[in-house]
Amino acid sequence: MSFVSGFLSWRKWPARIALFLLGALAVLGQAPFHIWPVSLICFAVFFAAIIHLKNTDNSAFWMSLWFALGYFLAGTHWVGEAFIARGPEFIPAMPPMVLGLALLLAVFWAIAGWAYQGWAANGARGEFALIGFFTLAELARGHVFGGLPWNLPGYIFPAGSPISQIASLIGAYGLTFLTIAAAIMIAQRFLDLKNIRALVTFLLGFIAVFGFGIWRLDNAEITHHENVKLRLIQFPFDQADQMEPDTSIQIARQFIRLSLAPGLDDITHLVWPEGAVPGLTLENEGLMIAMGDMLSTSTQTPPIWLLNSLRHEEELSDDGELIDHYYNTSAALSVDPLGQIKIEAYNDKYRLVPFGEIIPGGRFVENLGAKTLSTALASITPAPQKELARFPGLPMVSPQICYEVVFPGLTPAGTDSEQAEWIFNQSNDAWFGGSIGPYQHANITAYRAIETGLPIIRSASNGVSGVIDPYGRYAAKLDPDEEGVLDVALPNAISRPWAFSGLALWVALINIALVLQGLNRFVNRNEPQT
Repeated sequence: MSFVSGFLSWRKWPARIALFLLGALAVLGQAPFHIWPVSLICFAVFFAAIIHLKNTDNSAFWMSLWFALGYFLAGTHWVGEAFIARGPEFIPAMPPMVLGLALLLAVFWAIAGWAYQGWAANGARGEFALIGFFTLAELARGHVFGGLPWNLPGYIFPAGSPISQIASLIGAYGLTFLTIAAAIMIAQRFLDLKNIRALVTFLLGFIAVFGFGIWRLDNAEITHHENVKLRLIQFPFDQADQMEPDTSIQIARQFIRLSLAPGLDDITHLVWPEGAVPGLTLENEGLMIAMGDMLSTSTQTPPIWLLNSLRHEEELSDDGELIDHYYNTSAALSVDPLGQIKIEAYNDKYRLVPFGEIIPGGRFVENLGAKTLSTALASITPAPQKELARFPGLPMVSPQICYEVVFPGLTPAGTDSEQAEWIFNQSNDAWFGGSIGPYQHANITAYRAIETGLPIIRSASNGVSGVIDPYGRYAAKLDPDEEGVLDVALPNAISRPWAFSGLALWVALINIALVLQGLNRFVNRNEPQT
């Protein structure tokens, strides 16, 4: 009897608790730990159990649910920090919301386990179907109900490492596909200790992917845009302090102080993160006057100020009623020699955080008294679509505010003459305190650089801020607890990788594989027996 069959012979609840703990342990592969062999082994034990289940009466749905619940609860528990920062009235909602989020994400894996068990029970051979169903589950998790592709199994490999470079060809979902496949190959070894073929296949595949990454990084050449020098401002603060008027003013003063650090004459663009100033910053007359005066008197060439803010618009409804719209926006502001500030361009957020920025269910749920976490408003309005932007003095950019950058394929394609040359990520990770969340966010962000071949300028309150080159490596950075400035150049993009980061292509490839396996089963069933 293998240890997997012995494990499954446990009583129902001890086995489920063990799977839950195994899933939680698998999070050690994600940032900031990146102990990815631990994750691979945890995934392998789980998949070995699922494969073994096809010959038993146990339910793969429940076994998958408990493993995934442990994985997602351990990987997203830090979301609860946002409820604490928001205030006492939100804390009672924290446990059900955090558990509910993990349970929602786990259901996708549970359905994948159920689908595989049904498929295997009908006589299907091989485990490619298992790879296909769980990859489809991750694709669905990233798209259904708005999607949350957080902590994909492929992200256990740190962005910028040799293994991560395969994402330049197949995207983060493709790397997730390979990670699941690798775990299942190891699982075959667990089930049959004489099965050397699966182990050799895994090792050869690993060497090939690692070798490609080494080759790609060895041939990397980084150049920079001329006449562009950005100053990134980092000042750690508690989000709870940012919610109070008096302390938020003190935080803004610290950002101003750091903005005026020596060397300002050489800076073309001044970058503040999301959350540096709360609310309708563009309408904050006192801040605008103070910043304009200080920049104009500190240098003869005031930099363009890249700021995140809520933006207010009014719309007249058909019945003549004024409707308020609030947008989360990245804005570029110029300062003239007299200190007058002018909004030169802005780009609104398209993907909004459910319950953080927008209430699912719309105005009906809002009228019941539901509030968002990040603002005092009921909901922020999403942009109609994600668009590129041109900020003064900078090449074409894809601004991706906070949560937006976790979505593979969000960067607009542009036109033949106008394509994005970099990604701009302003984020407020102060909501998540000193947890592992900001580090996970930083690693996920860097994968967008690998997939697109675009550098990323990242400015994150209490997160990892810095410059990410097109290979996913942080060329310069400030960690969440560091105070200071980074005066950096903007790297050039590289030739666009052929990355499969969208949903449709991967769904088509996996479905084709499942159909081919089904045909193989049909042929084998109808072969004459000798």
